[in-house]
Order: sequence, then structure tokens, then C-alpha cells
Amino acid sequence: MGQNKKFIYYLKQCESGQLGSLEFINKIYPTFSDDIIWNRQLVSYLLSRKSSTICIFFLGWVYQNGFGVNQDYNKAHEYYERANIPISIHQLGWLYHEGLGVTKDYHKARKYYKCANVPRSLHMLGIYYQDGLGVKPNYNKAREYYERSGTLDSLNQLGWLYQAGLGVPIDYNKAREYYEQASTPASFNLIGMLYHKGLGVPQDYNKAREYYERSGTPDSYTNLGGLYQHGFGVTQDYTKAIKYYKQSGRPVALNNLGALYQNGLGVTQDYNKARKYYERSGIPVALDNIGMLYAYGVNKDYNKAREFFERAGTPNALHQLGWLYHGGLGVTKDYHKAREYYEQAKTPASFNNIGSLYYEGLGVTRDYNKARNYYEQSGLPDSFANLGILYQNGFGVDQDFKKAYEYYERAGTPSSRHFLGDIYYCGFGVIKNYNKAYEYYELAGLPASLHMLGWLYQEGLGVNQDYNKAREYYERASITNSFINLGRLYEHGLGVEKNAIKSAIYFIKGKHPNTTSNIISRNISLFKQLCLEPDSYPELLETLASLNDFDSLNLDSSIMIDIRLCCILAQQWLVTRQQKQEITYLRDEHWNPPTTTNPKGGQGYQQCCNHFKETGDILISKK
Repeated sequence: MGQNKKFIYYLKQCESGQLGSLEFINKIYPTFSDDIIWNRQLVSYLLSRKSSTICIFFLGWVYQNGFGVNQDYNKAHEYYERANIPISIHQLGWLYHEGLGVTKDYHKARKYYKCANVPRSLHMLGIYYQDGLGVKPNYNKAREYYERSGTLDSLNQLGWLYQAGLGVPIDYNKAREYYEQASTPASFNLIGMLYHKGLGVPQDYNKAREYYERSGTPDSYTNLGGLYQHGFGVTQDYTKAIKYYKQSGRPVALNNLGALYQNGLGVTQDYNKARKYYERSGIPVALDNIGMLYAYGVNKDYNKAREFFERAGTPNALHQLGWLYHGGLGVTKDYHKAREYYEQAKTPASFNNIGSLYYEGLGVTRDYNKARNYYEQSGLPDSFANLGILYQNGFGVDQDFKKAYEYYERAGTPSSRHFLGDIYYCGFGVIKNYNKAYEYYELAGLPASLHMLGWLYQEGLGVNQDYNKAREYYERASITNSFINLGRLYEHGLGVEKNAIKSAIYFIKGKHPNTTSNIISRNISLFKQLCLEPDSYPELLETLASLNDFDSLNLDSSIMIDIRLCCILAQQWLVTRQQKQEITYLRDEHWNPPTTTNPKGGQGYQQCCNHFKETGDILISKK
């Protein structure tokens, strides 16, 4: 049957009441978008039959959709009003619902839907009461309208009410029954989700996949992508996951694509592509992910991170905003604002951080009881470790090493394992046991733990004394106490050859004021000599260049001047090495302090002394 004959045939059935208006549209609709000439012929035919209300309605419909005519919502509105039949009244509601040619107005739309009283209108009224569009949400009324409507879409919505427990007790079996009655592509996706999550049925990824494949909707492609991304019921396959996500194009799928590019799963890691997918997605979690890229990615930008976290508004984003203010990252440090954001976030990590604010008294009065309450609310491993600290030290609670031990064991974090090592090393609430201390320090692997392992080997506690191993652990630890211990090993030749320079380097790195002062006083002549021959011991000059806390050193004024000159020369040498420029160092005659044969000292020395007395700063001149 040709298109013209087919249309006339269905039109007559519709005018005689044998075919409903909606069914008429469903049968004719596919012919509109395919053939422009046919569309124009159809419009001419409709205009010739203005006495037919169904034709008048149909003129409104072609103007609304722009089939054979220029799209014109105002004309559509006029024809729908002239037709004045239920389906045209429903379409008037749709125009106000979407704001097509009129200001969006849910109240007017609802009046038209009520007046139309056709299944599709009843379905829309159900949506209004379910989502609170122009009315207060009322799930019972929504359910009543869906039941009266009886459309396939309404059956799906009834299923959703029972699945989500909206206005009715959660009942996954009833939900599935409604979905099965509807048997639409959307229904198959929803049934797939029930099997995916094991809701009302045994969890079955294979059945979930079968329903998703039957569905063939964008949402089902998103879900199929998830199965392949995580390997649920199928062999993990990032390539297939990417294919399904791209087929979907839904915001969630675009966000997931961003995550794959961010982490380099199935594709070359590409933060720019990740960001672009997140931006295309635009959902809160995607904005949150962009914020995380700026906060923790390669090109950090805390201001942009803050902007995206503020736009996202997710619990994690609120937590991250708290962290920015907590650490003063891109903003002025503000513990009050940090706590406000943490309290809004209400995540386990946020509760832990609020606890830490009360523990340290940052922006609040220090309160160990409040800290403990927040740590208990958090339930994260770090919080268990923090609770262990409270009980180990008796902060806000009776000191209880047994409870501390239990919390550290529950935490299982590197820091908690280090504290367990301390418990066995010191014998807090347990019999002192260096072997167990060793095991926990090794498990922890923190710099402080590596230092303690070095100490055990240095002293032969629970292990055979071994200065070489002690040195190796101290070097790996690279913390203040380790540097001081390395200095002692080189000072006394324990496991290494005695080396005054290396000993001095490590003592200075250790930044212990008294030790550093003694080392400088004993070795100042050697330092001066090596500063004039910088390439002979570059490590010393690198160390001297970093020395800046002179006020903490209790040194004679002449030694103070000399060591500060050494530091300046060392810094000059570093600049020279970095910029590959030649620089003339001070020579001996400028450098020498007063002697019996030269009571005034070198020229450079005199200038430095005078300037130091006047200003407290070092003056250095190039020859």
C-alpha cells in the first residue's frame, strides 16, 4: 500500500473511531522523517480537510515536529486548540511541559493533562507526582495515575516504585512482574539490573547480560560496558567496555570512559581525553573527577580543582573542599571552613579529618573525646590507627595498651604497623619482643620504621649486630635521626671507614643544633678548604648550600662568619653548576682570618666582619 493510500486508510479508521489517535500517530510517524516530498503532500492533504478534527490535530502535530513545514510551535498551539480533542489537549500539556513556544509551566501542563485524561496524560500526571513537578511529591498519587494509565511506560514506572520503595514497601518481585508485563527495551534493561545486583533474584551476571543485550537501549549499553569493564560474568575486556560506553553516549557512560582514559585501562593513559569525557558527561561525579585531576594530577591547579568541587557538590567533592581549606591549598588555610565542608560531606574520610582537627586543636578547642567520637564514626583504617594512638597515650581515655593494640591490628595501615612495632620494642602492655618489633617495622616500611630497623641492626636487638645493614636502613629512611646515626657510624668507623667529611655531612643533614654546632666548630678549616676546591667533594657543598637555620646554632662570631661564607660559596657553586657559568671564587688572601703575621686578616674577611657587625648579614664580593 503506497504512503498516500496508507495514510488515508488509517485516517478514515481514526475518524470512524476504529483506530485511536495515538495508534494512528504510531502507525504514520515513521513515514514523516523519511520522505520530504511525501511530508509536503501530506500537509497539503491535511489543509484540504480542515473540517476533520483529527486532521486539524495532525496539522498541529506536523508544525510541532517540522514535518513538511517550518517548525512553528505557535501554529502547533493554535491547531491543537482548534482540534480540542483529548489527544490535542494532551499535546498542549506537552508544549507547556517542555516550554515549546510558551514559558515552561508545570501547573498549566498538569491542567491540560487532567483535561485530556488519555493514557499518555495519566502517565505524565504520575511523573508529576513522582518527581514533584509543580506539585508536592506524592508517590501514592503517582502510583494511582500509573495504574489508571496502563501504558507500557507506566508499567515500567510502577515497577520502579516497587524496586525503589517509593510510597510502597520495597518488593523486587512485584517490580520484576511489572517490568515483564511491559516487555519494552527499557523494561529489559531494568530486569537486567535486578539480576546484575541480585535484587529479588539470585545475582546472575549472565542473565543480566542477556537482558541488557535484548534491551539495546543507551542505558543498557552503559550497563554492558560496566560488565566488561569489571569482568562481571564475562572475561574482563576494556576494549569491549569502551565500545559499549561509546554506543551509549549517556552521561554515566561518558564518565566511565573518562575513568578508563585517566587510569590507562584498555587505552593509553591520557588525562586530557579523560577530562574531555568528564566535561561531556557533566554529571556531578564527572565534575568531581575533573576536580580530582586538578587537585592530584600532573598539572596541579587548586583553584580550578576548587571550582569543580564546588560545582559537583558530591560528598567526595565537599570532603575535598574541606581538605583544600585544611591544607591551605589554593586558598588561605581556614580550619573552620574545612570543618564545615567535612561536616557537610559526612563521609568516613571527613569524620576522620574532623577527629584530627579536634585531636590537634585546629580551629577548635582540643578535645580528645570529640576526636574519639569522630574516629569511631569514621570506621576507616586510619581512624582505627588514630584510636590506637588515643588509647596508647591515654588521651581522653584511660591508657589501655590492649585496646591500642586491638585498634592497630584492625587498622592494618603502615602507621599502625609501625606503632605495633613500637609496642613490642618498648614492651607497652606486652612482653618486650625485638623479633616481633622487627616484623612489624618491616611490614610498615615507613621512613621511621626503616630507621628503627637500622637501630635494631646497629645495637644487635633481636638480630645479629650488623653495621652495614644498619647503614643501609638509615640511608633508605633518610630522616633526621637516621642522618645523625649515619654521622656517628662514619665518625667512629662502624661498618665503614672513618670519614670526617661524610660524618659532618650527615650530622648537618640531621639538623640537631648542638651536634651540628660541634661538627662545624671542629671542621670549619676543612670546610673552607673544600669550598675553595668545590669539585673535590660536591656532596658537602650541596649539604652546606641547604644549611640556613643559623640562629639555632650556638657558634662563636668568627666561626659563624666563616660557616655562612662557606654556605654562600656552596650556593654559588650550585648556581654555577646549574647554569654552566664560570664564577671567580674568593681566594685565600680574601678568606684568611687574623693571624700574628696578618693581624687584620684578609681583605674579604675584614669586609665581612664589618658588614656582619653592622647588619647581621654576610657580605661577599667577587674578585
